[in-house]
Amino acid sequence: MKNKLLTYLLLVLVIVVWGLIFVRLFGSKNEEQKIQKGNMIKNSIDSSILNTKYTLRFNYADPFLGQKNSISQVRKPKKFIEVKDQPKPEPIEVQYLGMISNKKQKSVLALIRLNGQEYYLSLGETMNGLELIKCDEIEIVLKKGNKKYTVSK
Repeated sequence: MKNKLLTYLLLVLVIVVWGLIFVRLFGSKNEEQKIQKGNMIKNSIDSSILNTKYTLRFNYADPFLGQKNSISQVRKPKKFIEVKDQPKPEPIEVQYLGMISNKKQKSVLALIRLNGQEYYLSLGETMNGLELIKCDEIEIVLKKGNKKYTVSK
């Protein structure tokens, strides 16, 4: 008997709760009240508050680093200088083929392929604007103007 009475009371309570939820969500009277409350809030706000300009200050401490951020000034855009097109130098194809050394005379000749043609160059000798500065069994160092180029075997 107690279980049936308790079940009916809980059933009535559930119906009341769901009824209140239904009225809150779908009640038409409630929408009119929301509109009236919104108008009242708009009328109560002073127009001077709406017209005030606010600026953000970013000089607060960083919450992760614990450091203060400094406000960076707006930088003026840089002026770009127009660079005239300079003639690009021709690409040079250099391949180091090997070296010939004479231990008695202490002379070294490097065998290189320059733009498809093979040349023998000794140290300090210049061919097509390329000067041989250093030569060993693994690589050679060539100089053209102020630039140095290293060519490996």
